[in-house]
Amino acid sequence: MWNRRSLLAALQRCSGGAGFATGTLPALQQASPGAQLELFDGPLKALHRDRAARTPLAPDPLVDTVAERLLDRLEDCRRSFERAAVLGGAGAQVAARLAGGRAGIQEVIHVDTSQAMLGRSRAQAQASTSAGGPPHAAATYVRWEPGSEVLPLEPGSVDLVISCLGLHWVNDVPGVMAQCRHALKPDGLFLAAMYGGHTLQELRIACTIAQQEREGGVSPRVSPLAQVRDAGNLLTRAGLTLPAVDVDQIQVHYRDAVQLVEHLRSMGESSALLKRRPELPRSVALATAAAYSGLFAEQDGSIPATYEVIFMTGWAPHPGQQRPAARGSATVSFEDLVKEFGEDPEWVHRKNPDEVPKYMPGVGEGVAFDPASMTVVSTGGGEAEGQGGGASTTAALHPGHQMGDAGSAEARGVRGTDTQVGSRGSTRIPDRSEVGKDWLPTAPDVGKSNRERLCAGRNQDPASVPEGTPGTKGKTNWHQS
Repeated sequence: MWNRRSLLAALQRCSGGAGFATGTLPALQQASPGAQLELFDGPLKALHRDRAARTPLAPDPLVDTVAERLLDRLEDCRRSFERAAVLGGAGAQVAARLAGGRAGIQEVIHVDTSQAMLGRSRAQAQASTSAGGPPHAAATYVRWEPGSEVLPLEPGSVDLVISCLGLHWVNDVPGVMAQCRHALKPDGLFLAAMYGGHTLQELRIACTIAQQEREGGVSPRVSPLAQVRDAGNLLTRAGLTLPAVDVDQIQVHYRDAVQLVEHLRSMGESSALLKRRPELPRSVALATAAAYSGLFAEQDGSIPATYEVIFMTGWAPHPGQQRPAARGSATVSFEDLVKEFGEDPEWVHRKNPDEVPKYMPGVGEGVAFDPASMTVVSTGGGEAEGQGGGASTTAALHPGHQMGDAGSAEARGVRGTDTQVGSRGSTRIPDRSEVGKDWLPTAPDVGKSNRERLCAGRNQDPASVPEGTPGTKGKTNWHQS
């Protein structure tokens, strides 16, 4: 277990090292491609990645899972991609999974702001090949100048661009994604995974509580992250077609707060905000760890951390891609489909009164249904079919369904008496657009409701009652479920 000194040292070295937060990217969305928006310190982030590259590349459940899930999307593509570009982030993990000619890749261009990361990727590829692993594609290693928002890629030079856990540190996300689209050949594929707004929400909550308690306010210690709704807008603004966005939440358990901070440092995810405090005060560091453990610790003493990962897919425009048909160009109408596949037998056809079912839920004997106005009107009396017994139907209708004052209508027949309460006026069946969750539908499929109808006495089709069965004295009730 950690002690106070080790905890303080780790958290202060990290200086709020969880470089994530649950912010949004409103400013990034409003910025036009190519506009410079200074949020992050690019050279500092390159130093963070240089420091992380000194650690030997070891299996990382989080990064490995994200890389594998991202590249799984290549299996859904029928075409091959000869030349691919891998942008920063988990470049080494991505390259290892592209070995052996996956998706037809023959050449990979590694782009990173950290020269040490590029060196580690090269050494990892050589070690894997020497150990008898699958051969890696021919690789080129290109350094992306820290702080620059210009990608070192020629227009129309690659078939595939992959960015795995790197875009969340870019100042001009729309501009970089637009450059990725220009670097792609027509019908080229863009794949990206970036951390989303709910990443490390537990740490954010604990840090906020600690700062409020120790300092009486909250200062920005973490960087903004995109929400899912931002990702779709980023794809369309970059000019990519057939955009697709989905999100995964991965929960990782740590022994304590020190192990969480060390993991973030090993991934190069320390905070790189331009406007940040130089260090985390001792009291806030200890209070953050205590709040984290007190609020989120599991029964075994471990603490969970949530990572939200947004996966984005888009294609460079190409004339051969599928497109939506022009408006008004349909050759089959909905009426033709109804004729071909048939209608729901219980649905009331509003245009043809002859097709109205004789027995409808909510319409008992002694009342008439007018399909033109979609109303149920009391007739005051009439002969009823059936034989023997008596039945009573009582309906407690919602006020929105009744027109007129309360009254009664009675129908007498051989089977007995059927009485409907509250129907002196006309009972209107609301249109589908009017039906809310508290409205009572009185015709099949007219709106949806969470009301439940119980035990119908005479208010049911006589054909469903066995012949010779005495009439049952029952009641029909509607209640809020």
